[in-house]
Order: sequence, then structure tokens, then C-alpha cells
Amino acid sequence: LIKSCQHTVHFFVKYLQSMNVALGLHGDDFDPHSATPVQLQQKAVALWQQYSPVAAHPSFSPLGQDAGMFLALGANQIAYLLCHLRADAVLHARQDQRTARQQ
Repeated sequence: LIKSCQHTVHFFVKYLQSMNVALGLHGDDFDPHSATPVQLQQKAVALWQQYSPVAAHPSFSPLGQDAGMFLALGANQIAYLLCHLRADAVLHARQDQRTARQQ
């Protein structure tokens, strides 16, 4: 029951793949305005494939999974990620200060 609410390595691999697709399609090296749907699909699969231990099936589209949602959310998803990282850094910095004072 405890593990039911904890993330496993599979969650983080899937998250990494999805974020890589979303960030890659928002990146400077891909122009969505001049790309065809086939090029969009190929680029999305190539980005997903970078963190996949298995080859993607030819009919697979990462945009049908979380990557599609992250892509639709756009920069908001990145902003949330940065906020979480900042909060984590602040909390750990305070924890490190407390540990240093105790020593």
C-alpha cells in the first residue's frame, strides 16, 4: 500500500521522455510553423527515442501520451518545473543550515 503512492523508476523515465519531447519541440532547432505533420511526428519520436531502451513502433506517437499534454501546456509546464526546483533548493538550503548549526 505504501508503494502505491510512490513513484518508481518507470514514472521518471516516462516523465523524462515526455519532457524531452515537449522541450525539444519548443526548442530553437525545430520550427513547428514550417514543419509538416509527418516531420512533427518524426521529430517527436526521435526525441522520445533518446531516453528509450527499446525502439519505438512505426505507428507510435509520444504526443498521445503525457508529451502531448506537456506540449499543449507549453511554457507553463516549464515555469512550474522551475518553481518546484527553486522551492526544493530553498528547503534544502535551510535544512543544510540547520545541520551546520547543530554540528
